[in-house]
Amino acid sequence: MRAMAELEPRVIPGTEADAPVTPVFSPDGEWVAYWAVNGGQIKRIRIGGGAAVAIATVSSPSGMSWAPDGTIWIGQPDGLVRVSAAGGAPELMVPAVGEEVFWGPRLLPDGDHVLFSVADGSQLLEAQWDEARIVVQSLSSGERVVMVEGGTEATFLPSGHLVYAAGGTLFAVPFDADRLAVTGVPVPLVQDVLRPDTGQGTAHYGVADDGTLVYASGSGFSRALYWVDREGREEPIGAPPRVYAVPRLSPDESAVALQADGDLWIYSLARGTLERLTADAGRDSDPVWSPDGTTIAYYAVGRDGGPGLFRRAANGTGDVERLAAGTRLPLSWSPDGSRLVFIDFGSNPIADPATAPLVADVDLGVIVFEEDPAPRPLLTTQVREDVARISPDGRWLAAETNETGQIEVFVRPFPQVDGPRWRISLAGGHDPVWSREGGAFFYRQDRLIMEVPVGGSDPSAWGRPQPVVELEAGYYFTNGPTNFDVASDGRFLMLKDTLADPGRAPRFVVVPWFEELRRLVPTH
Repeated sequence: MRAMAELEPRVIPGTEADAPVTPVFSPDGEWVAYWAVNGGQIKRIRIGGGAAVAIATVSSPSGMSWAPDGTIWIGQPDGLVRVSAAGGAPELMVPAVGEEVFWGPRLLPDGDHVLFSVADGSQLLEAQWDEARIVVQSLSSGERVVMVEGGTEATFLPSGHLVYAAGGTLFAVPFDADRLAVTGVPVPLVQDVLRPDTGQGTAHYGVADDGTLVYASGSGFSRALYWVDREGREEPIGAPPRVYAVPRLSPDESAVALQADGDLWIYSLARGTLERLTADAGRDSDPVWSPDGTTIAYYAVGRDGGPGLFRRAANGTGDVERLAAGTRLPLSWSPDGSRLVFIDFGSNPIADPATAPLVADVDLGVIVFEEDPAPRPLLTTQVREDVARISPDGRWLAAETNETGQIEVFVRPFPQVDGPRWRISLAGGHDPVWSREGGAFFYRQDRLIMEVPVGGSDPSAWGRPQPVVELEAGYYFTNGPTNFDVASDGRFLMLKDTLADPGRAPRFVVVPWFEELRRLVPTH
């Protein structure tokens, strides 16, 4: 948090271990509510810090707000929910129908209508939030009225305006809160407002009741590929900077598969060339190499037939084959090529694969190619099970789980996963990655890369995790798909944030705004 009279932000004590996202103020400004990635809970804490209070367990929010009546409104895969800020069970208030995806719920002053954005989840991309409808829906009657065609992250202001984002521009339109009607035409007011590089409906701005506007301006962020050795020395690989994610070394270590700009790409380490593998209308993500290096499995939305798990030849030839329908993201191929493990979100479309596995309760599935190739459940529990990787000898499955209250790495036998499992990480762990020969595996503990020796049939005797390298700030990680890999020589393949255009680096802008707003967008 940063006070307006100060130049530097400060940490709110008590939130450090939660990996908090989506912070919102209480109406009186004395509390902040947020979603804790570690544990998957909505929590609240006083702005001065202290003990955070758990409110409810929910999936990663698609927008959140704290209403004057003491309820917190949260976007979820199944619709809009509310929960008392004092705690309790989330209550589904506006269910999503069909392929609808909601963003940014805000309760209007009459207490009966909620303002939010609705997009088509079957082909959800960044641009589709710019094509979303901003609507108002009655909680008592269920009647929904479209306020704006084409926009997201709408806010109602006491000045009598709706403000929303489309592209990198903030628009305002006169709004009669009594009649629940737009009474004018949208006017562009602020340009170059920061939007995310993934399929989310957010825009980085906020308006206070006194008319102060704050927004993040600019863009220019990109990512570059680096080798990092065990001493922390880094070497740029030379791939042209893009907003990369989920890099995967090929089995022969001659190439890297990764996602960028909504498609999959192959970067040849030998030739230094970057080639597009997919060019679908929708978003393609989460590439996984087959053991022989000839095939890439991946997740896609926007193809005919809806979202699903697909595979195609790694050289880009031949047809694309659908392996499974629905929101199923590939994770790991068994070394003999007979099985493909995936994470299963059921029928819920995923707007942003980079953060999708933040959902609290998801399951693992498997495709057994030599038998019935239809997808089948592999591991179904009441907790999160994901980011799973099969060992090089095919005997073990390492996966993240949140059953202890924070995300840890567990190992269990494979392919018979119903037997005992062993906790491997000691103080939180993400992103299990096996060494190429299988004699160790690595995981991430914040910015520490930890190594666990592997040997024998008793994982409890494998050895204590030891830190290998502490990475400097700027390396890109998410609490979702793994964003690093390990080469046979022990080097780590990493992504690092960089400024593709330093002149457009994000910066915060604060402006007293209501007088200008009333002048440019009169309400009468």
